[in-house]
Amino acid sequence: MKKFTQILCLGLILAATACVPSLHPLFTEDSLIFEESLVGTWEEDDNIWQFRKSSSRSYKLIMTDAEGRKGEFETHLVKIGEHRYLDLYPVEPDLEENDFYKMHLLPTHTFMWVKQIEPNLQLSPMGPGAIKELVSQYPEAVKHEIVQDTVVLTAHTQELQAFVKKFHDFKGLFGEPGDLERVK
Repeated sequence: MKKFTQILCLGLILAATACVPSLHPLFTEDSLIFEESLVGTWEEDDNIWQFRKSSSRSYKLIMTDAEGRKGEFETHLVKIGEHRYLDLYPVEPDLEENDFYKMHLLPTHTFMWVKQIEPNLQLSPMGPGAIKELVSQYPEAVKHEIVQDTVVLTAHTQELQAFVKKFHDFKGLFGEPGDLERVK
């Protein structure tokens, strides 16, 4: 389970290698949903995921790893077909590096399948290995670029939604979800 969290969100640059980065969000106003049951604190292997209500249809996620390092994300819950997904977008970190350095960091969206919220939160990130296999078999499945051996999704939102709806069950695109337990 610890590896699950490390794959998801450790570090300031979420999408570099561990998750599948997307230039565009997965949500439209019509696909956004809000479930109060997601709000709260969840834990697995000393990693803390704290979801707070940010607006009527968005969350603020603060993820703290076992070493106490925090990452903050603007988060939306999206309903596409019969599945729910999280769209995570990093909030600009307070980096001490100079502005020239910071302008070279590109924040991206990442997507996770929400298998269930209660009694345990079960999340599964889109897997980099599976997306590589998928686009090698079906190059026209979704607009993308390969950047330093990483698939970067470049499709616009409606195309991304059609893609996840069609390929949700593709071999390991969203693997077995990890369990996060609610902190009482």
